[in-house]
Amino acid sequence: MSQEEIVVPKGWIFKRFGDIVNIKHGHQFRSNDFVDTDGYKILKIGQLKQNNILDLSHCDIVSKDRFDEFKEFIVKKDDILMALTGATLGKTITVNEDIGIVFQNYRVGKFVLKNKDISPEFLFYLLKSSFLMKQVFRKINQAAIGNIGKEDFENTFILFPKDKTVQKQIVQKLEDILGQLEEKKKMAPYYFWDG
Repeated sequence: MSQEEIVVPKGWIFKRFGDIVNIKHGHQFRSNDFVDTDGYKILKIGQLKQNNILDLSHCDIVSKDRFDEFKEFIVKKDDILMALTGATLGKTITVNEDIGIVFQNYRVGKFVLKNKDISPEFLFYLLKSSFLMKQVFRKINQAAIGNIGKEDFENTFILFPKDKTVQKQIVQKLEDILGQLEEKKKMAPYYFWDG
């Protein structure tokens, strides 16, 4: 894909994803790293749920005395995470609250902005866009279990408004629409009657 293949709206930027965002993999924990006693939780792809929910109720645990070994993999509030393999491939969430000390497993990707061209909120929705994800999924070997790697994202291309105010307006509009859809889902049982 090149800039010549698409129409770039006025005031928008067309750039290689890898020039804007870095993907950080977690640690490749093994079964012998886990303990049954009190310790720190490991965030795996199964903890990333629908509707931007992070479920830490059933996590593997690593001993607290290994903190220094894994401290570079701590998940923090506002981190943007994606499942990079398996049935939840492509599922993306933002960590909306302080979750204490939780370590990131290898197949969970963390997206880190290299500069301030894009707001984190806009990046979150960009990662859910078909424009980006269609490029990524074209690179995956469909004959095997799908895996997304850093290199699959780096050479994809993104479009975004240069003006951060416009980015904010787009994010707000998307959130309003998603909020309305959630309300309609809650009301759905009232539209059907089998009596």
